[in-house]
Amino acid sequence: MNRSGPETVAGIGSEKLTNEENYLVQKLFRGVYGSNQLTNLQNLQAPYVNAFMIRCFENGIVSKPVTELQNADVVLVFNSDLPSEYPVGGNSIRKGAIFNKTGIIYANPRNVRFDHMSEVDVRLNYRLGSDVFLANRMCRILIDEEMVDTGKISQSVPNFTDFVQSLAAYTAEATQKATGLTDETIMRAARHFAKKADRAILIGNDVIDTSQGKEILHALLNLAVLVHFGGEGSVSLHPPREHCNSQGVNDMGVTPQFLPGYRPVTDASARQALAKEWGTADLALGGANLAEDLFQSCVLGKIKFLHIAGEDPVRFFYRGALAKDALNTVPFLVVQDSYLTETAKMADIVLPTATYAEKEGTFTNMTRHVQRVAPAILPQGKSRTDFDIFCSLAHAFGKPFSGSSVMDVQDEISRTVPIYHDVFPGTRSQQWVPTGFANKPGFEIHPFPGQPAGGREGYPLKLLTSNHMFHIGSYSQFSKSLMEISPECCAELHPSDAEAMGLKEGDRVQIDSGNFKVEAPVKINRVTAQGMVYIPKNWAQVPVNLL
Repeated sequence: MNRSGPETVAGIGSEKLTNEENYLVQKLFRGVYGSNQLTNLQNLQAPYVNAFMIRCFENGIVSKPVTELQNADVVLVFNSDLPSEYPVGGNSIRKGAIFNKTGIIYANPRNVRFDHMSEVDVRLNYRLGSDVFLANRMCRILIDEEMVDTGKISQSVPNFTDFVQSLAAYTAEATQKATGLTDETIMRAARHFAKKADRAILIGNDVIDTSQGKEILHALLNLAVLVHFGGEGSVSLHPPREHCNSQGVNDMGVTPQFLPGYRPVTDASARQALAKEWGTADLALGGANLAEDLFQSCVLGKIKFLHIAGEDPVRFFYRGALAKDALNTVPFLVVQDSYLTETAKMADIVLPTATYAEKEGTFTNMTRHVQRVAPAILPQGKSRTDFDIFCSLAHAFGKPFSGSSVMDVQDEISRTVPIYHDVFPGTRSQQWVPTGFANKPGFEIHPFPGQPAGGREGYPLKLLTSNHMFHIGSYSQFSKSLMEISPECCAELHPSDAEAMGLKEGDRVQIDSGNFKVEAPVKINRVTAQGMVYIPKNWAQVPVNLL
């Protein structure tokens, strides 16, 4: 650090660490090291998710609790396999269908199974890569068919006219060609969504694995804005947050763009407030933003020291080959984790950490509910909590943290992070309220894409990956019971594709993207659409993130 400067020191926080631990990550880097080169894997892949959430707030649209989905009149589930991704949300929607006649619009390129008893069940099994077409066609139908009050919208949202013009290319013919859906089917979905109702849009994690994640999120936000300002009832948006603390790690400012509470790093008054709390001079966080493309910065030799806490980018980052190349290049790598992951195997130093069941703190779910975590047992062996490790590092650098307990850090967060003021729970979860954000209604406008995303000449199938029902991330492979339930990764194919290739159930096949090859047995079903291969992303033996 003395030799190369603080801007060459970088860190990755975790979607699986507690809020208190992630707060200490950014405090260690900004307050002790003097570096703003820190991020988390979701922000590294999709920084637009945080910006999307802020735009929701600026339009007056927030997410209600997951358990309140059962009270919704209609739920649009967009590109999510509920039983695998959001089982709690799925159960809440099922309960609503049984007791409250909740209508369900299920949009997914796969014909995923979701059993329920809803009287309204609109299935939108669109072609992979045509998400933007579907969402924007629904927007145009709402306007053209006068399902929303365009007069009210134009008075409330300044760029409504420009937005209407941007939808001109999303005709019934163009959308059917792209999505494979008839306009009658999309019209039916739009009609149910536009009626006087309490609505919810639940967005799956697969959206950010596409090349058009930002455009898809904005199209769904535009759909919500239309009914929010021009419809009757309410609308709630649930952003894609994959892990137990994907929301919290961003709330705590483990990004190069934001300080804790989504205050821009460029906000001098926010920096001064943190500096005063930490007993240091004004935080000097200038210089190049190397963390925005962190792994490429490592490859280029701009990062000399990298500290990864509780993440396995070699296995789980969407550009796994780049992550592996980066970790091979960086001169000094420290990894702290509960398991010897593929990333930890590459480290110069490994710091063994306790699991979630051995520590205390809080997680924040995708609807911004702060939930307490209590230890069931003490840390095992020589492992220590991530909290203790960060405190020890600060002490070793001669700048010990003022608070030494989780409660001390919670008190500090309450003082320094406005959205977290007075939300830390006893035994009940509490939702933080989006205060301090601008009131700035507006549509997000993008050029017409011309054709669906994905696909390459010479490659007949499109690849889709997601979490398996019994696995998430790369850690569940360390669970003996889960591996007994689901021991092997399979490549799912539609019967027509399997027949055309002369394949039968259980045959081992090689999947080649031109970048990398993986091998897996074939599973044949009609859940996966024709022209697609679906492979879960959770098995180390089948590293689909390298494809």
